Amino acid sequence: MCLFSIIDSSKQHHFMINVNAAIQTYCPVFRPGATDETVSLELITDSVRFYSALEKAKKAWDALDESVCLTLKKDAKSRNAFLTCYSLEDYSQMKLLLLSNDNGGCALKKNGEIVSVFRHPGYGKVKIAETVMPVAIELGGNRLDCFSGDECALPAIYGAYGFIPVAKVSFDIRFKPDNWNDERDGTPDIVYMMYDKKIKALFDGMETKERKTKIRDKITSLTPVSCDDAEEACKKYAIELEFQ
Repeated sequence: MCLFSIIDSSKQHHFMINVNAAIQTYCPVFRPGATDETVSLELITDSVRFYSALEKAKKAWDALDESVCLTLKKDAKSRNAFLTCYSLEDYSQMKLLLLSNDNGGCALKKNGEIVSVFRHPGYGKVKIAETVMPVAIELGGNRLDCFSGDECALPAIYGAYGFIPVAKVSFDIRFKPDNWNDERDGTPDIVYMMYDKKIKALFDGMETKERKTKIRDKITSLTPVSCDDAEEACKKYAIELEFQ
């Protein structure tokens, strides 16, 4: 067990959150190749700062030069299109985790839903999920939804932290994001996932390829449902966890 230092800007002091030893290398966060910069993860109440950082990152991803590696380009653009953003007012009602240099973070709704996980493209090769997900979970994060995408990449990433698919909703072109590219991004399902510490323990002992296969197979086995039914599936799973 290690301690992850988070700065609570509303109280102007540091407090410690217990984090599984598996992520101790991210305490604090170091940018690859940097020798003069130590970056911390902050729990902030400044929704304007969070919103501005998120918008800046999205614009930077959209501005990537087409001459950059095409594989990276496709992945980067898709991940950016897959990012769900909320209004400034909405973020003011959430817990906000943001790197001290404003180059990445996520938000946490009152119901435990983790949203808006993002990273600025100019910030080295930091895998932002490895930085924010364990802390978001410690703060009460227990559910999320994401697009399945090519080879279920995003669900596989979140699966590494103990999230398991419990429902999926078919893509609806009427509600596609503004920066969606039909040819590039396709019509992926929306996958609803719940945190389960038993799943986390199970996946911890697996190779990445095996874990991705299990996540993909689980998603494939799910029958598409409505958004309301997906929400009910999450609530049902949460109730079942309480009685385990």
